[in-house]
Amino acid sequence: MPGYDDQEAPSFEEWLRFDMSGPNDRPEAVFVALAGDEVVGYSKLHLSHARPLLAANDMTGVKRAWRGRGIAGALKRAQLAWAKDGGYVRLETANETRNAPIQRLNERLGYRPFSEWVRLRGPLAADP
Repeated sequence: MPGYDDQEAPSFEEWLRFDMSGPNDRPEAVFVALAGDEVVGYSKLHLSHARPLLAANDMTGVKRAWRGRGIAGALKRAQLAWAKDGGYVRLETANETRNAPIQRLNERLGYRPFSEWVRLRGPLAADP
């Protein structure tokens, strides 16, 4: 992902434990793009028990060498179809702000901004 190029990828075991095994992760909500036997991309939905009619795009990733070939779009369309068939009424996504191609794809698929993240940093309050 843009902005994370200098980070080392976790081991498969770490990725599986931290990114694929949470309480809101379900195998049937993971979509994989293959070129022969090679995984060239995947996308995953986050399915919250607290918001049962909402599916949230947790990740869409395509190997660098395979980008620009419509793979991310195919993965996201598969998510949309799966969510619609599953009775979900809202699908949300969030993006790294430096990833203009995925932002354009999301716009073409009908996603619209609904809020911005605001992060604040400051000193801890002094003891009274």
